[in-house]
Amino acid sequence: MIEATTHKAPQTVLLHTGLLPLLIFLLLIESVDAVPTISFTSGGANPTQINNLDPFDIQIDNAGHFSGIFHNNTKTITFTDFHFETKLIEFNLFTGDGGPFFKNVPEGTNKSLDFFQGGTGTGIAPSTNFTITGSGFQVNVNEKITAQATVPEPSALLLLGAGITGLALLGKSGVLKPSHRSWREENGFTE
Repeated sequence: MIEATTHKAPQTVLLHTGLLPLLIFLLLIESVDAVPTISFTSGGANPTQINNLDPFDIQIDNAGHFSGIFHNNTKTITFTDFHFETKLIEFNLFTGDGGPFFKNVPEGTNKSLDFFQGGTGTGIAPSTNFTITGSGFQVNVNEKITAQATVPEPSALLLLGAGITGLALLGKSGVLKPSHRSWREENGFTE
C-alpha cells in the first residue's frame, strides 16, 4: 500500500509550530541588547573639513555602525564639547569614550550623547584630525546621527569674569570682611 504525504509550505510550518514568533523575538532581543556607543580617536587620513560649529549628519549603515574622519578646519576655535543626537529613540542609553579629547564618562540618554572637555580632556584644537566611530544603533533606512561641535559662549565667559572681578573688588574694599563686633553691639543692644 502506498501512502500519500502532503508537504506544507515553509510559511505555514513556521506559523503553526510557533517558530516565526520565536525568530521575531530573537531578532528583537538582538537589537535591544545593543548599546549605542560613540568613540573618539586622534588622527585619520582624508578627513571631512569642519569649518564652523554648524550641525552635520553622519550616515548609520545597515549594521548599525558609522565611522568618519574629520578635521577641525577653524583657525582659532578649540571644540570643547561635542553633541550627538538621533531621531530614533534607542532601547539603551548612549555611552562613549572621549579618547584624548574629552572626559571618558560622557552624559547620555537613549537619544543623545554629550562629550565635555572636563578636567581630563584637551578638546579638539584647530588643525587636528580626529575619527568618530559608532556602533550598536538601530538599523533603519536612511538613519543618521547629527553631530555638532560646541564651545563656551563668549558672553558666558564675560559674565563669569565680571562676577569674579566684582567679588575681588568687594573683598578688597572691606565690604566682605567679617566684623569683630556682634550684631547686638552694632545696633545698641548691650546689657
